[in-house]
Amino acid sequence: MENFGTPKMAVSPPLPHSVYKQMAEQERYEALQQIADSAKSQAEAALQQVCVMKEQLDFAKKEAESASKDALFSKIVSIIALIISIAAIVVPQLTL
Repeated sequence: MENFGTPKMAVSPPLPHSVYKQMAEQERYEALQQIADSAKSQAEAALQQVCVMKEQLDFAKKEAESASKDALFSKIVSIIALIISIAAIVVPQLTL
């Protein structure tokens, strides 16, 4: 039992520096690819938000234009009503 020991394992020779360099470049490429994919998805989400905001802006512009037309109509009706009320007071006095 004294001669019993752990078996010797075969050891691979060390990898050349170029292999380590290529592995590091591959890892860097994959990291940059993930960053680029993330940036692309964020840009797409931002573009969708811009499109939604543009639609909202167009709708708000149409609503403002409609409100402006309604306000002008209300002013015209108010002026006509004022003229009619003044005429209602003045005309009976002219006939006397």
